[in-house]
Amino acid sequence: MNNDPALTNSGYQIDQILGGRYRILSVLGKGGMGIVLRVEQIFIGKEFALKTIDKNLLSEVTIRRFKQEAKATFAVSHPNIISVNDFGLLDDETPFMVMEIVSGKTLSTRLKETTSLPIEDAIPIFIQVCFGLAHAHESGIVHRDIKPSNIMLPDPTQTPAGTVKILDFGIAKFTQDGGESQALTKTGEIFGSPLYMSPEQCSGSNVDHRSDVYSLGCVLFETLTGTPPFIGETALSTMMKHQSAPIPTLKEASLGGEFPKDLERMMQAMLAKNPNERYQNLGVTAHDLSSIINSEGQAKLVKSIPVSAPIQKKSNRAITISRNTF
Repeated sequence: MNNDPALTNSGYQIDQILGGRYRILSVLGKGGMGIVLRVEQIFIGKEFALKTIDKNLLSEVTIRRFKQEAKATFAVSHPNIISVNDFGLLDDETPFMVMEIVSGKTLSTRLKETTSLPIEDAIPIFIQVCFGLAHAHESGIVHRDIKPSNIMLPDPTQTPAGTVKILDFGIAKFTQDGGESQALTKTGEIFGSPLYMSPEQCSGSNVDHRSDVYSLGCVLFETLTGTPPFIGETALSTMMKHQSAPIPTLKEASLGGEFPKDLERMMQAMLAKNPNERYQNLGVTAHDLSSIINSEGQAKLVKSIPVSAPIQKKSNRAITISRNTF
């Protein structure tokens, strides 16, 4: 069997055994820092996704962030958050984590195909994301990198219907932990993807769960209109707009599209510059979203929501810069 070039370039081979129990079957994806492999757990014959760091990019920082992602994802269990089944070190001390395989496509891919989604298609997606993020927040975890490529949509042909999954807790913050997570950001570095960063992220200030509310608002805005709420000529100018530019309406951004007034008000609240003026709980956001659609749509929506839900383009590249950039 011929190896995928992405696999060979990362130092792995088809049928190679990793961690003493995972046989490499193929490459599922490759990102800026790591590679995701389709593997088989040889003792039970079940397939998983194994994520590890590209051997060419191993460093103290990448290893620490990878461990942070594994720790954050393993700490939460919710239908709308991708599950981690195992993590550890390979024979060469490279960290890895093993996750469920999710069929479907990311919201980013979907938007490249359709530009935007109608309200009746978008709202069910975002209610599920609200549920997953609300659970993470209740567990003391702030995602800090909510964007279309980190939202996985289920395969529409799947039976029974799949669930939306939140991916990539690589720069997550533990709000109830004063150790390693703080050490990753205490120097004033700014982490995130400029198109979706909250004003407090952009300024390097302390963030809490309300930063995720803002980021999710940016993604919802783009999903409904086909454009993010703030786009500058550079990453830095985009970040400045998040901090000071007036919030556009959905109608303005969509060049005259019609949206329910309640939805326009929701967007203004999610995108408020001051965290105190935003939604304070994504469970409430999910409730308000469900009230936007008509009774027929709501009946379909309730049927598809997991019962475990809590009560309560310029560039999408993630960046790391320091305050002295300003």
